[in-house]
Amino acid sequence: MKPCPEFIDRNTPDGVEVYQLTPNEATSSPVYPDYPGFLEGGRSLLLHTAGGPQICHPDEGGALQPLRDMVPDIGWFQLAPDGRHLICRRGERRPGTVDLHRLDLRTGKSEPLFHAEGKLEGTLLPVDRMAIEAVSWDGSRLGALAYLDYERKPDGDMGIVILDTRSHRAEVVFSQPLPHAHLRYFPSDEAPATNLLMFQHHHERHIDITGKEIRGVWDAGDGGADLHLVRDDGTHWHNLPFGRDGKEACIGHQVWRGSNGDVASVMLQNRDNSYGWADGTQQHVVAGAPVPGDPLDPHCGRVGRDAYRYELSRPEDGPRLCHLAVDQSGLRFVFDTFPVWSGERAGMAIYLGDGCEPAAPLKFQYILNSGALLKNGGHAHPILSPDGNSLFFASDYFGTQQAYMVVNLPRINA
Repeated sequence: MKPCPEFIDRNTPDGVEVYQLTPNEATSSPVYPDYPGFLEGGRSLLLHTAGGPQICHPDEGGALQPLRDMVPDIGWFQLAPDGRHLICRRGERRPGTVDLHRLDLRTGKSEPLFHAEGKLEGTLLPVDRMAIEAVSWDGSRLGALAYLDYERKPDGDMGIVILDTRSHRAEVVFSQPLPHAHLRYFPSDEAPATNLLMFQHHHERHIDITGKEIRGVWDAGDGGADLHLVRDDGTHWHNLPFGRDGKEACIGHQVWRGSNGDVASVMLQNRDNSYGWADGTQQHVVAGAPVPGDPLDPHCGRVGRDAYRYELSRPEDGPRLCHLAVDQSGLRFVFDTFPVWSGERAGMAIYLGDGCEPAAPLKFQYILNSGALLKNGGHAHPILSPDGNSLFFASDYFGTQQAYMVVNLPRINA
């Protein structure tokens, strides 16, 4: 690991150290915050590199272990929340076919997991047009999003498809007009929680004949996306109390929090039609509990029936937040911000947010300015180690985007 004191500025807490984990030859980054990225034990993590996915071992001086040493022809991959099983495609992608394998990172053994070809049963959708987004605890079930009216008409239904590796069936368990996104399994091995899926529902957006969205992620005029939970058999619909109240909208990033199914998200003000870019805009952090509902009910978000939530920050209290991640306790968060000028450099600043209990307001602590510039495609996308003692981020400040680790983080509530 290469020390990077260049990231330390006069506002960085004493003792914080930054290390570069990846070489400079080509673009590298940690796994996107929404996806599992840490292996069993929480001490090693996956990195995306130009040479393929690699396991980084910070306890061994940042040693990198290419996954291609285990699976030479690895393609698309996603880690299961158990940190042990990696779901991947091997070899070249074959049109009209889904062919997946499961790699046991503990033993290095790879085995066939799921195979399908042709059209998804009851639809005109080629099976390879499903976007696999979610993996259950041990990788036995996969959640995919699919535009079910493929080759028929635009503005059709978007479906959630479950690929069950035990029955070897792909089945549409839920469908609804307008796009869905950010499908995520609850990271638990215990039923019924292990069967829970969270997703965004985009309102007032339209999709073309291929299923591509015609409009962007968020627009103040339509009230923005809202968030829902559903079991992977299509039952037990729940709403989350965020956005769509005429005052706030989901930013498009949310995380499971703790072990009870609560969710936390950053919110935007509806009057801001710049998606957070305009001077003076404010963001705040909220958490909420899922409430039983019906997909045919009005999508009212924050003002929905029986909505229960708690404010973790007020807009005037915190920085201009963007992406977020949380540790295993659900009490320690890491955020990046919309790019700011810190006096040292321009870029996305990184903050910790600590809470002493689930409903307590967060105390914020500036850590550093990552130098990542959102407008140029660079995102800091910070994540926390499961124990909350280290954070990881991406930055292209020094020319190419690389993965970095920050250690000796302060405990704000200590």
